[in-house]
Amino acid sequence: MNASWQSSDSDCGRWATPLDELKITKVCIKYEATFLMPKAYDPIRHDGLDHLLSRLLQALHAKFDHAEVVERAKKIIDDCAAQGWLVRKGWEDAWGLYKDKGGGNALCSGWFHDVPPSITTDKPPTGATDKDRGEALFDSFKSMVRLVMNSSTAYTANKHQDELRDRLSVYLSLRGHDIDAIIQTASELRPDEPTRNHCLVAPSTIRWKGELEVERRYWHLLGYILDHRQWHGDNPIACLDIEEAIKGRRHLRTRNESHKYVANAASNLSTILLDLQFPWTVHTKSDLLLFEATEFSQFPGPT
Repeated sequence: MNASWQSSDSDCGRWATPLDELKITKVCIKYEATFLMPKAYDPIRHDGLDHLLSRLLQALHAKFDHAEVVERAKKIIDDCAAQGWLVRKGWEDAWGLYKDKGGGNALCSGWFHDVPPSITTDKPPTGATDKDRGEALFDSFKSMVRLVMNSSTAYTANKHQDELRDRLSVYLSLRGHDIDAIIQTASELRPDEPTRNHCLVAPSTIRWKGELEVERRYWHLLGYILDHRQWHGDNPIACLDIEEAIKGRRHLRTRNESHKYVANAASNLSTILLDLQFPWTVHTKSDLLLFEATEFSQFPGPT
């Protein structure tokens, strides 16, 4: 039987199996949750949290990449844990120990005080109690934990994003914030770099700084380019590869014919990207499609 020796200060010890150690750890976590008192309601701190949660809600509505949404949610949780406020330190360990797919055991419901309306609202919502707001905040944090810790498949990722979006909307509205204004602002919120999820709106709209309805071939071409940049950055793309992906008929064209087709499409797409103030645009040289930084880019790029 596997065992580990644990000695005390008096040099007395006992044999503890891994199962015993797991039980001891769980007891310690429960002890911490029971005896560490939650911090009192702080209106300024809660308003600051509301701002971060509003930005997270906007990122969800703006369809940021899943990894970026997870990063934003995890930062909020980690910052609270570092302050010992709303979230206890070691919340990730608690999740693993309890195999807590619901998110509840990773958090302490008792740490979520009854929350009054925001001090910045002139029209506090009626019909909701401070307890309702506290419970709505707890539900929002549980959804953030689920999103961060249990989004291994596209199905669970989308499910947890939808749940988090709904719960954030409920909490923020109960605090007196204008959800419609928050969502409207989301249309102006952009990721650091253009992504497929954000830039392509079916069936044929491209957006960045504004929106444009375009021909489907340019919509698909940009989709292929964005997928390429996600994995290969600014590396050039062979024109034959582009035409095969877009048209599915590489065998019908010579390399020169393919270059002419992609060059014409890239030139028109470049005009669209400049109209939307993309940080980069495209052009062709020989049989390759190349990237070029624009005046709207924050960073120098290849030419």
